[in-house]
Amino acid sequence: MIKDKREKAEKKIAKETKESEKAVHDIEKDAEDQIETEKDKASEDKHAAHMEEAKASLEAAKLKAKKAKKEEHEKVEALKKKVDGEVKDQKVKETDDQFQKEKAIAKEKAKKKLRIEMDAKKELDRKQ
Repeated sequence: MIKDKREKAEKKIAKETKESEKAVHDIEKDAEDQIETEKDKASEDKHAAHMEEAKASLEAAKLKAKKAKKEEHEKVEALKKKVDGEVKDQKVKETDDQFQKEKAIAKEKAKKKLRIEMDAKKELDRKQ
């Protein structure tokens, strides 16, 4: 059960990571396309101002991509912590359940032993 939960969580983390990487890649690709467009405009118009604008756009896109990547990484880390907490809680519950079962078994054994001893004592008293 824990293994299933862990595998499920790991699959979810892998999926989230893959989606995050794709999103970051898409943002970076869009930024590169935008830069190319801006470069073409600058070449056609031969104005240095367009090149500066393209550089600024590139920097803004890089910062946006970096921020998105960081946010996705934080989401994955938070998910990992949540899963680890759930797994630990499950282990504690299973350990407690096992303890309760063992305690009940020991109690039953003690009752049976006491019953046997009482029966033996009654038998001994009856014979005397």
